Amino acid sequence: MISKDDIQNVGVFVKPHGIKGEISLLASCEIEDIPGDDPYIICEINGICVPFFIESHRHKSSNVHLFKFAGIDSEAAARKLSGKEAYLPAEGIADILPDAGKWNAFIGYFIIDKEGNNVGTLTAIDSSTINILLSVNNNGEEILIPAVEEWLVKIDRNNKQLTFSLPDGLLNIADLPDPFDEE
Repeated sequence: MISKDDIQNVGVFVKPHGIKGEISLLASCEIEDIPGDDPYIICEINGICVPFFIESHRHKSSNVHLFKFAGIDSEAAARKLSGKEAYLPAEGIADILPDAGKWNAFIGYFIIDKEGNNVGTLTAIDSSTINILLSVNNNGEEILIPAVEEWLVKIDRNNKQLTFSLPDGLLNIADLPDPFDEE
């Protein structure tokens, strides 16, 4: 049985596409090819995590994907998935997401340091440079933390928390004097 703790949200099914059972998924993160011999997407139906095995998958736009599932062969059948959240197994999600996409799935999570202190809330991913940065809101102030997987100690999906073992002094870097200030 698939547990809610073992899955990660990747978006929501929006509406059927055509009349042969294809449905559009509005992705909350970038999704590349879904690996596995029998790839599937999970939906929660009546409190149960149900896998839907993928017959075909194609990109419609950067964040809209079209899926055709085994056993769903009509617009009416596809419509039953409309509005439902879509999930993938959390264990393999890092394999299908590009580097920035791995972190996009955690936007809205609380960032906790190794001592258990709340650093702030992850609000955005900055992938404009080679080093991906996590933008964290700490009481209205932006803190940028390098997205280093080795620093990630724990993912708590139930409480939406990421615990990091951050290098000493990283959070205090903003307190350093600006070397470009003229005095």
